[in-house]
Amino acid sequence: VVRAARAETSGEYHGPNVKGTQRSLEKIKMDYAGEAARLKDPLRCSVSSALLSDTLASWSALEELAEQDIIVILSMKNRFRDGAAPGGYRDMNVNVRFRGLVCEVQLHAGPYLALKEGAHHSYELCRSLDLVGELEPSTQEDDDSASAPPLLWFILTVLRLLASIYCFAM
Repeated sequence: VVRAARAETSGEYHGPNVKGTQRSLEKIKMDYAGEAARLKDPLRCSVSSALLSDTLASWSALEELAEQDIIVILSMKNRFRDGAAPGGYRDMNVNVRFRGLVCEVQLHAGPYLALKEGAHHSYELCRSLDLVGELEPSTQEDDDSASAPPLLWFILTVLRLLASIYCFAM
């Protein structure tokens, strides 16, 4: 799959790699309320291209594989179109089903890849502390902020925002 996504580009491909156990358990707990079957990216690979046009060509190659029924595109997160991740990073993450396995194909472009590499350790720390993403009360039953009075929730949100800024300024 990743070789096909790279075929018409100047990009490099990496992987496939298996998501680490610690990150998988963290994601299952924080994002999927303990439901391991919801984990979308246990197997992943990436294509890194110098040009955005090559990233588009990689996306087109994935669409062709889907048209040929080699893969099924399950979802796509397009940070080029839908807005950057914290720190300005942009990419495309495409979840596909290939031979019964759910895989993530990450498509990276030029200067954005350098942004990711420079800030990745800070991002991992902030993500592990649940400081990345929407600033909203958690839906988990054991989270005090979900039932907190509005003023307390506001204070917790401001503290979370300041911690996020600190993490990405490191």
